[in-house]
Amino acid sequence: MSEIEYWKEQAGNGRISRREFMGFCAGADGRRGNCGSLGLCDEYLKAVGRPQKGLQECLQGCAGVERQLGARNRAGRCQATIKAGHDWCQRYCRTLYPE
Repeated sequence: MSEIEYWKEQAGNGRISRREFMGFCAGADGRRGNCGSLGLCDEYLKAVGRPQKGLQECLQGCAGVERQLGARNRAGRCQATIKAGHDWCQRYCRTLYPE
């Protein structure tokens, strides 16, 4: 299944769309800290915005991105954006792969 087909199927199932994810994620922290929230959120979406085996794989993708972004932003000015992105990433996974 192509990525486009995947997103069309998810949107048709009433699940969060790619556009919704980016809007919720990028705006979640109120755009504080002069961080490029769209770029950070896109990193999360690249990790989980393709078909996954299930909830655990999806959540692991979120955690991996959070670790990578945290390591790159040790100064702490983007931590609120990284945390908000991780929260929305987990919500996204849970809507696609309910237990």
